[in-house]
Amino acid sequence: MTIKRELEAKKLGGIGASEAYPLFVKDYENSSSYRGLIVSKVEELILGFGKTITNEHLTHGIETEEEAYNYIVDNMHPEAILCSQDSVFYKESMWATPDVFIGKDRLINIKCPTSIFSFFSNIKKVSRSYVVQAHWEMFVTEIDKHSFFYYLSPVVSELSEPKVRSINVVTENEIMDEIEPRFDLFISNRNILFDQAMMAPHLDPEEFYACCQTHNMTRLKQKSNIFNWANELVVYNNTLYVRQAIG
Repeated sequence: MTIKRELEAKKLGGIGASEAYPLFVKDYENSSSYRGLIVSKVEELILGFGKTITNEHLTHGIETEEEAYNYIVDNMHPEAILCSQDSVFYKESMWATPDVFIGKDRLINIKCPTSIFSFFSNIKKVSRSYVVQAHWEMFVTEIDKHSFFYYLSPVVSELSEPKVRSINVVTENEIMDEIEPRFDLFISNRNILFDQAMMAPHLDPEEFYACCQTHNMTRLKQKSNIFNWANELVVYNNTLYVRQAIG
């Protein structure tokens, strides 16, 4: 097994910094985003590898990250080290992948907006999901200084030169103090659902088609209580469904 695949295997069913926000939304245990994250992580364990999520913003961020990093090295921190492929684990299933280390004292998270409008939207009000991500990275790495580096590439803006803005993260102790207990509760909930999912029958396409004809089929992540359906759970195409009789 390659080092990359070993790393991917260690991450299965766990939470990285960029995924942690559902643990910090209002009334998080009853939120749809929290339930959805539990279900998706159980499905990840069933599948055996992480599901790939791509969109325009992620693709742009990946393509522009090195350009932004080179700007940081050339104009701000020549000692900066790009580490966006190197995850740091705090404990099993809990990790962070900061973009840039400045020595052992500071982290930088590169953000690459896709337009002039989104650039200003981001720097005027930093997203709470970004704030949680930054705190998770500080907690895992035990580095207490963190900055967001917003980089607007001329490629997307059509401006004559890059536009940049660096914003320091203000540490919020309420978040730092809750990271580990909320993570531990999440893993406990994930394990409960995983045990239920291991008892669910796996359907082939013919069986799933027949079930859709004779039952109400709902994706588990759409249910308000994901733990109440142990006897009705089925798995099709590595996705958890609830199978309920019609009528």
